[in-house]
Amino acid sequence: MSARIIKKRARFFVAVEGESEQAFVTWLQALSEKELHIHLDGFPLGGGGFKSMLQKAVRQHKRRCRTAGAYRDRFLIVDSDRAEQGDWSIEQLRREAAKHKIIVCVQSPNHEGLLLRMMPGMEREIPDAAAVSPEFYSYTQVVAGNQNWKTKLYGEGPDFFQIRQWPLAEGEIFTEADVRGANKLAVIGQTTSQQLFGNESPVGKIVRVQNVPFTVVGLLIPKGFSVKGHDQDNMLIVPYSSAINRLMGKNTALYGINIEAAEGADLAQVQDQIRDLLRQRHRLSSSKEDDFFVRLEGTGGVYCEGEGRVVRGGFEGGGGNGGGRGVAG
Repeated sequence: MSARIIKKRARFFVAVEGESEQAFVTWLQALSEKELHIHLDGFPLGGGGFKSMLQKAVRQHKRRCRTAGAYRDRFLIVDSDRAEQGDWSIEQLRREAAKHKIIVCVQSPNHEGLLLRMMPGMEREIPDAAAVSPEFYSYTQVVAGNQNWKTKLYGEGPDFFQIRQWPLAEGEIFTEADVRGANKLAVIGQTTSQQLFGNESPVGKIVRVQNVPFTVVGLLIPKGFSVKGHDQDNMLIVPYSSAINRLMGKNTALYGINIEAAEGADLAQVQDQIRDLLRQRHRLSSSKEDDFFVRLEGTGGVYCEGEGRVVRGGFEGGGGNGGGRGVAG
C-alpha cells in the first residue's frame, strides 16, 4: 500500500491595518485556493500610526514563529490615506520595515473600496437592510463565436437579483461561493442574448469579455426600455470579484451599493443608518462633508450613476414606510 504524500502549504505572515484589510486577505486566500498551495496568516493590528503598527507586526511575527514555525515571507498591508495622519511617511515605513525583512504593501482608497471596504458587515450594521450588493460598471464588447456586441457589463453580488426584483427566464444566478472564487460565470439580458445567440438558449454557452471566457448560467426575463430610453435588457452581469479581478482592473472605482430595505422599515431611518456607516468607513471627521450621496425616492424607477467616489442613487418604496431598494456609494 503506497503512502499518500500531502504537500505542505507555504505560509505567509500578513499583518493588516484593520478589518477591511483583513477582508482583503481573506478574499485573496479564497482566490488562491484554486491556483496556489499557500496559506495567508492574517493578523489585524487595530490601526494607529505606521510606527506603532510596524512594532506590533514585528512582535506578532516573532510570537507566531515561536508557536507555529517559520514563514516563507512577511508582509504589512496599510492604507495610503494613513500617510497624511501618521507619524511616518510611507517611505520611512518601508525603510524601517525592511530592517525586519517585512514587505510593505500600500492599498489606495479606491483599491480598498474595490475590495469592499463598504461591504463587510453592512447587513449587521444596518439592521433594516435586507439585502446588499456592490456594483461595478463598464460598457464593453462581448463575443460569442463569430458574433460580437456592445453591452453594459455589471459586477454584482447575488443579492442584486432580489434587490432589483429581476427573475430569470431560465437557468440560475451565481452564488456567494462564485463571488469568493471570482468564478467566470455570467447572467445575460435578453437583448445581449438575442444579438449573440439568436433564438437559441444562451445557458451553458461561452461569451468572451476582453478575451476572458465566461459561462452563461442564467437568462433574465425581459424588462424593456427605461423611462430614460435605455435598453435594460442589454446587459451582462458577472460576480463583482470576477469583474474587478479579471476584467476591470483593481483600481476601478466602486460604482454604487445596491441596498434593499426590510419590509416595514422606515426608509428615512435606513438612509440615516447608511449615511452614518459610510461616513465611518470613509473616515470622515465631523468637519468634513459627505463624499457620497444617498437619496430616497418615491415609486419611480431607480438607477445608479456615479463618477469616482461620488455616487448618486435612491430608494424605491411606497411612501415613507415599507420595503424598498436603493443605491448608495
